[in-house]
Amino acid sequence: MKELEKTKIQPAGKKSVKMKCWETFQCNETACPAYKSGDPNCWLFSGTHCHKNIQGKFIEKMEMCSDCLVYGANMDYHAMHQTCNIINKQFKEFAKLVKERDRELENTGLELALSISEVLEALKKISAGDPTVRIPETSTIELISRLKQMINVTAENIGEIVDQSHEFAMGLAEHFDVLHRVTKGDLNARISGSSPVELIEALKEVSNKMIASVDKEITERKKFEVALQESEEKFRTISSSARDAIVMYR
Repeated sequence: MKELEKTKIQPAGKKSVKMKCWETFQCNETACPAYKSGDPNCWLFSGTHCHKNIQGKFIEKMEMCSDCLVYGANMDYHAMHQTCNIINKQFKEFAKLVKERDRELENTGLELALSISEVLEALKKISAGDPTVRIPETSTIELISRLKQMINVTAENIGEIVDQSHEFAMGLAEHFDVLHRVTKGDLNARISGSSPVELIEALKEVSNKMIASVDKEITERKKFEVALQESEEKFRTISSSARDAIVMYR
């Protein structure tokens, strides 16, 4: 046991004088955490203001610090022990961040796959003639959320087109039926009901006016024919009476 203790590395004596980075580089970055603390082991601080730039943790600025004059001059056993502890702690933090990021990516990949499958299924139904399909738009991925919203808007627009097409077909069928009845002599036939399709409404108004105009014209013509017949009757009666009167006069 004593032999093992002998083999242990004995800490080197602390240097009596250490470099201070702010003095060595004539730095006046008073907001720098190393400057504020007055600790010459500046590499142990996160967010230092070296070279007029703000650096992160030691593990992120390791290469720069290991080549630094101050680092080489101030490094001793105690500082090395602190450095190793900090590096170990930061490595654990980075490993934790990496694991969390891996979980996020895994969850994102799973959500992405499920969402794409949902979108493709919705597109399949729409292409098969079902514009009533809707999918939930909520997603942690903004792009997927927008894609789902676009699918729902597309389906809604197609649904409106289908509804208008159906309404248009029904309106035309009613128009043809009424016009057929008119050609058969039913001048009382009119196109009834209302439609959200503006063109159908306009066509209904024009058709009803046309039928009413034809009905009025035919009615007036019949009245004229009746009046003409009555006039002819009166003329024949007068003519007949006139001949009788002429014969009697003779």
